[in-house]
Amino acid sequence: MKLNGTPYIGENSTYEHQRKCRMGDAIGDYLSDERVDARRCYEEMLSEIDEVIEHHKISLGKATKLKEFMFGHRDIDSFDDSNKIMLTED
Repeated sequence: MKLNGTPYIGENSTYEHQRKCRMGDAIGDYLSDERVDARRCYEEMLSEIDEVIEHHKISLGKATKLKEFMFGHRDIDSFDDSNKIMLTED
């Protein structure tokens, strides 16, 4: 069930609150682990952010290429191996 476009989690518990709690749990997990120092926590958080950025770059590239195809920009010679069109003679 959704309330104003936000998933309803339960009595007095919004999705935003649950998300914040999950983040707090993850931070607490890092800080309570004696084998993990603050630098490692920092670096792993940055690494996760970099992965999100890279994922969205790939998605943007795919969407941009699809839009080019939709507008008729289909230079067959510039296709990479994953997008090649096989031309056959009948």
